[in-house]
Amino acid sequence: MSAKWHHRLAGARLAWVPLWGSLALAASFAVVLLLPAATPHAGLVLPLLGGFALAALARRVRLLQGIGAAPLLALLLPSWLVSIDVIPEASLSSLRTILRETDALGLFVTMLVMGSVLALPKEMLSKAAWRVFSISVVASAAALAAGALAAGLLGLPVREVAFLVLAPASAGGISAGAMPLASGYAQLSAAPLGELLARMLPSIFAANLFAMLLAGIIRSDRGREEITLVDVASPVAAISTRPVFSRAAWLFVAALALWLVDEAVSALALASGWPASLLMLVVAATWCLLGWGRRLRDGIVDLYRLCLRFLIYPIIFIVGLLLVPWSQLVEGFTSPGLVLPVAAAVAGMATGGAAVSRRLGLTRAEGAILALTRAAMGGTGAVAILGAAGRLDLMSHAQMITRFGGALTLAVALTAAGIVGI
Repeated sequence: MSAKWHHRLAGARLAWVPLWGSLALAASFAVVLLLPAATPHAGLVLPLLGGFALAALARRVRLLQGIGAAPLLALLLPSWLVSIDVIPEASLSSLRTILRETDALGLFVTMLVMGSVLALPKEMLSKAAWRVFSISVVASAAALAAGALAAGLLGLPVREVAFLVLAPASAGGISAGAMPLASGYAQLSAAPLGELLARMLPSIFAANLFAMLLAGIIRSDRGREEITLVDVASPVAAISTRPVFSRAAWLFVAALALWLVDEAVSALALASGWPASLLMLVVAATWCLLGWGRRLRDGIVDLYRLCLRFLIYPIIFIVGLLLVPWSQLVEGFTSPGLVLPVAAAVAGMATGGAAVSRRLGLTRAEGAILALTRAAMGGTGAVAILGAAGRLDLMSHAQMITRFGGALTLAVALTAAGIVGI
């Protein structure tokens, strides 16, 4: 395959899908739902059709495009469709089975972490480490101050809001953040684990959605500043121009290597009790610093860019189908005691990131967007936030901030809960 065609493939955009193509995707989605015989096998087809259709249609509506609402729609609409029983349970069950047996979401996040970090040169990785630490600490402090202030003005118990609303919102998601946080709280108090986790979930979803919305607003104003940070891990960077057969072979080897790394890190996490995502970051950073296996690293980075370009919306759609309960979203958004502190905390994150951006060699928009990934629901949540901002080139920094910041939140929250109680 010539370099010209590789360049065209690298520049592919869902925005190029014609209107009739967008409508055909939406119609195909509806047809699959209306075929009872196909529903047990539709679990894999629905996210592909629904994710691409939403992305293509949303990008053709100027208002939605201006605020980067495509990832938000890809997250919310499937959750709502599940709540009104439009999505057959057979499809959901088959999708859960596929994901459980293949660990597809876990592999996708592994690919995000490994690909984005391995694409960084050693010099940029050391600079990224300082940026990650600075933004994580400043954004966390600003979020806690803003959220606690909002809770105090509403007459809410600040300590309860801090532990059960603000901490989960910036703990790095459900599996790596809320679950270990709830488990730690349960060990420190008499409250049941399930009850604590149920109280935390709305704040996690609300924080991710507020961060996506604010990232979209920042996107519309981004033209006022010159963009200074474009990672070499950018998904819009040119894909390797090696011969197609050689490239395909290395993509296969890269996929196999990622699977082996994911299995090894998962086993180590189970044995050590450390979050798998945090251990994955350590592995990726160590590999990057050692500089081993250049061809394999290039294959992983190529796979990362291809998957991120073509699978981002189906993955977000799957998260909406299986991991975002609509009833808890509605409950959370109708509770002022949750909405206002979380909104204030997310705004505080963005403000803190913008405040330290110049010292870190970033624009204010870049600092704010990266700080917003502190509110991400794990790796896929960070993808959604960056997608709303139109800054997927910041993926390597965002993944590190989400995980390092989440680990920082866990450590501080559990230590504080052990001292003052919850």
